[in-house]
Amino acid sequence: MSAALFYRFYNVVCGKHLVCNAGDFRLLDRKCITALNALTERVRFTKGMYAWIGFRQSCVEYDRPPRARGTSKWNGWKLWNFALDGITSFSSLPLRIWSYLGGFLALLGFAYALWLVVRTLVQGVDVPGYASLMVVTLCLGGLILLSLGIIGEYLGRIFEEIKGRPLYIIRSRLGFDGTEESGGAADPACAHEPAAPVCTAGAACPEFWTGPEQPAGNKAAAERNA
Repeated sequence: MSAALFYRFYNVVCGKHLVCNAGDFRLLDRKCITALNALTERVRFTKGMYAWIGFRQSCVEYDRPPRARGTSKWNGWKLWNFALDGITSFSSLPLRIWSYLGGFLALLGFAYALWLVVRTLVQGVDVPGYASLMVVTLCLGGLILLSLGIIGEYLGRIFEEIKGRPLYIIRSRLGFDGTEESGGAADPACAHEPAAPVCTAGAACPEFWTGPEQPAGNKAAAERNA
């Protein structure tokens, strides 16, 4: 149940489609391996990387037998950290959410401070020092939250840039120097061409995996990338 919730949450937050109950061990075409090697990031959430490179995937369902011996080393804490690595590696939405939340709270603080000033001018002072103290606190708190939101936006952009991922991945080339080439990595020289980026597709390859986190006996989807 927890794995299904993670896959659903990840697909919404990160905008990538991960097949539920699919494993990390799979058969890859050389183009896929070349594209994966072009990703130089240190935190390598392979499930998301397989989806990010964009090649076609096919699934083969099979019955997973019970584990022959031993127990899984993936406890709840490790799975939680694994989920955090996957979400933070492929999405800056958490930073953006706090940017919006900080801006909203700052707006409420400024509005309430303005209301306190108007009420004090119209009705007089109820408690000496209350209006001035609240106005200063709310205005400073609103500015701090707004500043954190702006910093979060810039951090999200820095985070995307320092990963150094290719702008797009070329499946194949036709008509270059009279030859036909295929490759999975992005070509820096193609970044100056006016043509639109080409992504995805390739030949199908199967994947087989017996993962520790799903119960035995269930139908599991195995992806194949190419």
